[in-house]
Amino acid sequence: MITVNKKSFQGWENCISISNGKVEVIVTTDVGPRIIGYSVNSGKNHMAVFPETAGQAGGTEFISYGGHRLWHAPEDAIRTYQPDNNPVEYRIVEDGVILHAAIEQETKLSKSMRVTMDEDGTVYIDHRITNHGMFDVEVALWGLSMFDVGGLLIVPNSNHDTGLWANRQVAVWPYCAMNDERVYWGDKYITVKQMDMKNAFKFGTSCHRGWAAYFNHNNLVVKEFPFFENAEYPNFECNFESYTNDRFIEIESLTPMVVIPSEEYEEYTEVWHIFDGIKQPKKDDEEDIDQKLRVFTDIYEDEEGCCGDDCDCCDFEDEDCWNDDCCDIDDEGCCDGDCCNCDGDEEYDEDDEEDCDDDCCCSHNE
Repeated sequence: MITVNKKSFQGWENCISISNGKVEVIVTTDVGPRIIGYSVNSGKNHMAVFPETAGQAGGTEFISYGGHRLWHAPEDAIRTYQPDNNPVEYRIVEDGVILHAAIEQETKLSKSMRVTMDEDGTVYIDHRITNHGMFDVEVALWGLSMFDVGGLLIVPNSNHDTGLWANRQVAVWPYCAMNDERVYWGDKYITVKQMDMKNAFKFGTSCHRGWAAYFNHNNLVVKEFPFFENAEYPNFECNFESYTNDRFIEIESLTPMVVIPSEEYEEYTEVWHIFDGIKQPKKDDEEDIDQKLRVFTDIYEDEEGCCGDDCDCCDFEDEDCWNDDCCDIDDEGCCDGDCCNCDGDEEYDEDDEEDCDDDCCCSHNE
């Protein structure tokens, strides 16, 4: 049974906890949309959350809160770093929550997430960017997860047999060294050890197999994400990127470059898994890494790459209706003109306009 409850967490008073009794994912509605908690069996939080910004909200500058967020690529100093400091509208559904941020005034884009959980603890994060401007916008959707210190990132190398042609690409940012001691360029895997080193390291790759893993806190976390052959990706065709310094490591997935027409949207899904009781391997012990990954790869990965034909993470254009214009998600959910969570108890009857304000649906206007 999946429970969805309101709670305070890390100083944010208005958070939503989604749990199957073992796995818990926590989103805040005070800022974002952001996932700020992810754990199993009441263990340590895998999301990096920073004490100096935890619980904060408001302001006009971008603030690094940590956790998981949605951006748009390629990275731009103005367009990408739009602040997400205000409360988000949200709608609780049977197995999770749907979050909508306000329209960014500089870009005329808005960001939404749907975070849900299966009975086995698998978490689905659907990301959506909507274009509210007058003109087409070309971007890549970009999901960034800031993970806690001390772990080991595993990125599988391509297993595509392309004969005499190259089967992968690797991008390295100009402030990085290829011989950085945190990185192991292996036969089967690229691994990155998060260490107490202030100088940043960032790389990207074409991750055909559509997943990356992180060992930490005696757990294994795996993120699945789509890969599309012959699509145009940012940064030398990277659908995966990672950035690390002394405070966190980011595990990032990207879609291909897409054109979003006016009043249209694009979306994609990440799938998260977490396994308990798995010790962190050495960064260059590929045999041990193989063995410890089998709890995931034996079940979820097929021989060709990320997933089989029916894998949810590869449905790039999900036609499920979960935006503000649709009320099909959950009979008990909140939709414009159907119900309104002004005080958390009353349903909104559109024939009684005094029940609540037009703009308070699932927001913090109480």
